[in-house]
Amino acid sequence: MHLFLAKAIEANGNLSRASRSLAPPAHSHHGIGDFDIGKIGLGAKNFTADFSQTAEYKKIARLGYVDIRYPTDNLFGIRFEPWHIKIT
Repeated sequence: MHLFLAKAIEANGNLSRASRSLAPPAHSHHGIGDFDIGKIGLGAKNFTADFSQTAEYKKIARLGYVDIRYPTDNLFGIRFEPWHIKIT
């Protein structure tokens, strides 16, 4: 709740804009098994499109049993999240 409220304040109270980069409480797929991945040492860039250029991302994409929840062309209008993995 705290993270979403902070994002809403950052978006000048625009909840729609805030929810494009952070799901409101109880609306995340993390509760049903999704998880985030990253590269050690990449820091905050793990949560940007920069992560998709790493060897770690490319390897996980090749494995075939995981998939990105929000690819660049997702129908939800959510920004590209190469770190947000769903089990397929």
